[in-house]
Amino acid sequence: MIAIGIHLLKLSDFLRSLNISQSGQVFLVERDGTLIANSGTEMPFALVNKEVQRLRAIDSPNPVIHTIAEHIQTTNGFQAIAQDTDFQLEIQGEQYFVHVVPWRDEYGLDWLLVVSVPENTFMAQINANTRTTIALCFAALAIASIMGIFTSRLIARPILRLNRASEAMASGNLDQTVEASNIQELNTLSNSFNHMTGRMSELFTALEHSKAELEDRVEERTVDLKNTLAELQRTQAQVVQNEKMSSLGQLVAGVAHEINNPVNFIHGNLAHVQECTEDLLAFVQLYQQHNPHPAPEIQMAAEDIDLEFCRKTYPGCWLR
Repeated sequence: MIAIGIHLLKLSDFLRSLNISQSGQVFLVERDGTLIANSGTEMPFALVNKEVQRLRAIDSPNPVIHTIAEHIQTTNGFQAIAQDTDFQLEIQGEQYFVHVVPWRDEYGLDWLLVVSVPENTFMAQINANTRTTIALCFAALAIASIMGIFTSRLIARPILRLNRASEAMASGNLDQTVEASNIQELNTLSNSFNHMTGRMSELFTALEHSKAELEDRVEERTVDLKNTLAELQRTQAQVVQNEKMSSLGQLVAGVAHEINNPVNFIHGNLAHVQECTEDLLAFVQLYQQHNPHPAPEIQMAAEDIDLEFCRKTYPGCWLR
């Protein structure tokens, strides 16, 4: 018995030296469920009346061994395990992976090797890596945010200068320049902006000169147009006057032509009329000489035609 006890303790020491995990358990049981050795601090036997009694696995004070043995006992039993068996089991609120391996030798030993490893043993490194990854992501995010803020401000300052210069140019102040930037692209943009403002100033200056020259030309052309308009008005008045005089001349010529015809006719017959008139007056005078006392009707007719006035008006006719 002493030799067997020492051997079982040696087995327990060997199982503890395996160092599967801090929370993992390895134990050996016989087919009847008697505990042979385990990797825990609990002994696989107990002293009863100063005598050593081996414990059944289901009676082990180790909760992991106890729960696993109880699970095997209630499912198929230790005798039914003939090949490697794996299952999961929750022990004290923690998930365990259990691997059962049957072991036999030529000396008649028929044991079961049970290895239990908690889930956190597998997940500890993964969780640690996950936490490290999350921490690194947050650190990278913080660094990226800080660098983004710094970079955005570094980029925004020359852009804001360009914006203020553009607004000033829009307000009419063309004398604007932008300082050079440490960023090559923005520095190129600033140089292009300064070149553009210089060209715009030159163009606006040339435009002002052109505007002044154009105003002078317009004023000269206006004066010329006014003079031309006055000349046209005078010419128009003269043309109208000439047209009036021409029309009047044509009218006078027509009237004169119309008047000359009867006048010439009358003028051509005036000598005959005068001659007849003188002859008639001479005849009346001769009549008065031979008849100094005419009849009353003749005397009244002579007074009506004012024969005495005719005689005075044409005295020559009485001298014949």
